[in-house]
Amino acid sequence: MKSSTSSLPQKQRSTSVGMLVGTRFQPDLLSAIDEWRKQQPDIPTRPEAVRRLVDAGLRQAGKSAANVAKNELLAISDLSGDQL
Repeated sequence: MKSSTSSLPQKQRSTSVGMLVGTRFQPDLLSAIDEWRKQQPDIPTRPEAVRRLVDAGLRQAGKSAANVAKNELLAISDLSGDQL
């Protein structure tokens, strides 16, 4: 029987706390993400690659992740009537 351990080095898990977002990718999109990962010098994990690609897309659109988060908090406070 084949061993379940891999010869690849273990990746360090993130120490930050965030909200888990589960999503499904079609095979062609997943292949494109994997190809992008292989071109990166540190070969990020799939979740890290998705985070980086989303961040790059937001920056391309002129929005930083921090600004998106701040605007989201402001919208929530507006809905709840709370002041931040």
